[in-house]
Amino acid sequence: MVYVYKNIVDSECLVVQGNSGITSVAGLKGKKIGLPFNTSVHFAAVAALKFAGLGLGDVQLINMRADQIVSAWQRRDIDASYIWVPVLPRLTDDGGKIIFKTGDLNRQSLLIFDGLLVRDEFKQKSPDLVLAFLKDYERIARGFKEDPKDVVETMTRFLNVDEATVMRSLNTFYPVPASEQASSRWMGKPGEKDTGVLKTLQTQAQFLFESGQITAMPKDMGGLVDSSFVAKMAA
Repeated sequence: MVYVYKNIVDSECLVVQGNSGITSVAGLKGKKIGLPFNTSVHFAAVAALKFAGLGLGDVQLINMRADQIVSAWQRRDIDASYIWVPVLPRLTDDGGKIIFKTGDLNRQSLLIFDGLLVRDEFKQKSPDLVLAFLKDYERIARGFKEDPKDVVETMTRFLNVDEATVMRSLNTFYPVPASEQASSRWMGKPGEKDTGVLKTLQTQAQFLFESGQITAMPKDMGGLVDSSFVAKMAA
């Protein structure tokens, strides 16, 4: 991992049926929650339940593809769903109430993010290209936040959807500048061990191990993160 692509704050949320009377995660005890397993929302849901004092035996997690959730929601087959945009607004438009956002996990010092990964061989052979790509990405991300017009027009044509749909997705996009990523809250300095990214990767690896998605824990989590490019960008 060489860069935090974006911080996940409110593009993934836990939403409940509007007439359920549930106002907190603790109120989900005994309820059915639809979500895609072994994804960022699955990980976030398990973490949210844990921090609310609930175990996996206290709720019924139902494995559903994202494209199945809306119909299950409309049939009232599920009491809640932890899901991402663009499915999320379809549930809130149908009366759903958001009771937890993935960004709320930040209060527990747990970061949920999308990262950019590069093969070791490639970054060793072409470090200048990797650095140029990351700089260009950051420039585009910063430009969108300052003036989204060009980005929205491009994405509207590319995705063949209306501008309102594009803006609804882009409004939940939170890039993290390299200057922030170089802090210990995120990737930290090269070789730094006590960082937010490493803590999150450790927690996610434990989650994947316990759910049978990986067969062994990585021996050196620090070897999976290379913050040298971020350090150069932040200099």
